[in-house]
Amino acid sequence: MTNEVNAFLSSMAEAVEFGREQQLQALFSQPAVFVTEGEKQVCMTAQSIREKLSKFIEVAVENECYRLSFNILQLMTLAEGTYFAQVNWQWLDQHGTVARERISAFTLHGTDDEMSIVVCVLDAARITTAEIAV
Repeated sequence: MTNEVNAFLSSMAEAVEFGREQQLQALFSQPAVFVTEGEKQVCMTAQSIREKLSKFIEVAVENECYRLSFNILQLMTLAEGTYFAQVNWQWLDQHGTVARERISAFTLHGTDDEMSIVVCVLDAARITTAEIAV
């Protein structure tokens, strides 16, 4: 299972790095639930999911992030074909320095062939030393 989740998250990171909204949106189920600080939003359509995700891509572009790296902090099976993953994301600049960091949690559902995100919970972005210096 770990290999499948790693591959899934790698494709997610690639979609964000290269600004591929449609590729990123395809990783989410319909409907998909997004939970951020004080807000829960259920996105029923592919378009509403893309609109939500476009904000994440904008952050990467605004912060001149060249690479999105991740580390799975926790992975567990909730039921057959349903998983919980807590992930630490790091946006790296051209020098490989962490420019921004965020932890997210996902409820993933799928089979060996296909996986999708049902629920995405995002914490507040943590400011790094690089951002403080700017």
